[in-house]
Order: sequence, then C-alpha cells, then structure tokens
Amino acid sequence: HFLFNALSSIYFRFQETKDPKGKDLVQDLKWMIQYAIEKCQKYQFVTLEDELNFAKTYLKFHNYLPGKITLPNLGPADKTYLLMPMLLNPLMENVIKHGNLNQEKGFLTLKLEIQETNLLLTLENSYQDLPFQHISPLTKGFGIGLENLRKRLSQFYQTSSLYHLYVSKNQENQTFKTELLLPIMTQEPIE
Repeated sequence: HFLFNALSSIYFRFQETKDPKGKDLVQDLKWMIQYAIEKCQKYQFVTLEDELNFAKTYLKFHNYLPGKITLPNLGPADKTYLLMPMLLNPLMENVIKHGNLNQEKGFLTLKLEIQETNLLLTLENSYQDLPFQHISPLTKGFGIGLENLRKRLSQFYQTSSLYHLYVSKNQENQTFKTELLLPIMTQEPIE
C-alpha cells in the first residue's frame, strides 16, 4: 500500500510539472507492480491476454519502439487461454538484458500457434554478440531467469512431459529463439 501511495505522489508531481513521459512511466510501473502483486498472488492462472498486456507494458516501460516489436493479435478463443502468472516476464527480461532492440536491426517477434492440444509460444529476438571484455557485469547473465522459469514450470505441471522449454542461439543470424510448448487450458471449452 505504501508503494502505491508513493507512486501516486510521484505521478501527481509529474502531472504538476506537465512531464507526460515521467507520468506515463510511473503509471506503467504502478500497473506492473499491481499486476505482479494483486493478480499473480491471488490467482493460480491468468489469461494469455493479461500476460501479453503485461509484456507490452514492460517493453513500453523500457522505451522500445513498437516498430521493432511484433506481438500477436488475439482472437476471441485465444483470450480464454490460461497460463501461470508472470510466465512471459523472464523471457521479456532476457530480451531487454541480452537483446539489441535499441540497435537499427534489432527486433522481437512473439508468435502463437495451436498444435493439437498444445499452445506453442515462440519468441525470437536479435542480439549483438560482443567480445567478452565489452560485456558489462549488468548485462552478463548467468541463466538464472530461465532456470527459475524451468523450476516454476516443473512445479506447476508436476512432470516435464507436459511442457517443453527450448532456447537456441543462432550466431550466424545473431538471434535467440525461445520455444515454450504448454498444454492448452481455457476458461471455457474451445469449440
């Protein structure tokens, strides 16, 4: 509660100074924190639509241009798919940390595909391969986000035969590709 009130105070200060970027930044941060605390703590599942909205807000918060990002448009049936909360977040964090969206050729593409009774999420993004001495300690990763995601998936689905998480790196094209195959769960039966 304290944090939300503090963010509201900052928001109103930006409003007084007529700084729309600062105001939007605080509003987005407040929404993401609310989503993470309220929705993700209360519910075992969230909709695919909610997760994509979080991903869009997260990328906007980090100031990435819409032209470099391709996210799927959801049809009515897609909006009923249920996922574990914060499923896409570690993948988006990896794009921010290791990708090069701020470069001219940088890109991020997220695709959805139905494969029988499964949902395949494919995330592909560009990266810039830097020599080891040019990697800052802040961008050099240890795979903790993906490892935590694997653990959460394992706890959630109880068996690795129900899900598949595959990450590959194509050095020739300088792209990362993450594929996540999950059983389809819906709020309503798919017709």
